[in-house]
Amino acid sequence: MPMTRSATHPQRVAALARRLGAALGLDEASLAALELGARLHDIGKVGVPAALLGKPSTLTPSEHAVVHRHVIVGDSLAREFQTPELVRLVIRYHHEQWNGRGYPDGLKGTAIPLVARIIAVVDAYAAMRESRLYRPVPLSVEQARTEVARGAGTQFDPALTHVFLSMSEPLARGSLPTAGGSAYHHVRRRMASG
Repeated sequence: MPMTRSATHPQRVAALARRLGAALGLDEASLAALELGARLHDIGKVGVPAALLGKPSTLTPSEHAVVHRHVIVGDSLAREFQTPELVRLVIRYHHEQWNGRGYPDGLKGTAIPLVARIIAVVDAYAAMRESRLYRPVPLSVEQARTEVARGAGTQFDPALTHVFLSMSEPLARGSLPTAGGSAYHHVRRRMASG
């Protein structure tokens, strides 16, 4: 069976996003939207063939293009189910990069919605701390923090990166919240039922 993102990845990203959002002083409504967006950020991968998501070798340029469409598919699903705008912003823009080299729209700097910039940092960190096909052993906390720091100003918002790195180890393994929250389950059920 291919090793793709762990089942707890969306929960870890949601918990990290809430902590970072709280450190930035976001209000409760924004934190709730950020958390839901984090849980749903990769929902568009339902439209990506499993063979690509689990491919153990490097993707070709055309395969990358297919995988990159997951943010557009996710945004489309979210719009269809009348998902709140802040949640949709996370889903569509979490792969944009501070330097403008991300996707799908090549947004740059503060043109990227704040909620998406938050998810970009915490999603990358969470991914580094998990096993992957291309990296079966997760990075250590220190290695992952070093990589996040390296991406400040290019991949990630440098100010958000600074705040994130000033936090202590955000989550110990085994301390993830459950996928509770009626809003999360409601949106997932509606998307699954079509």
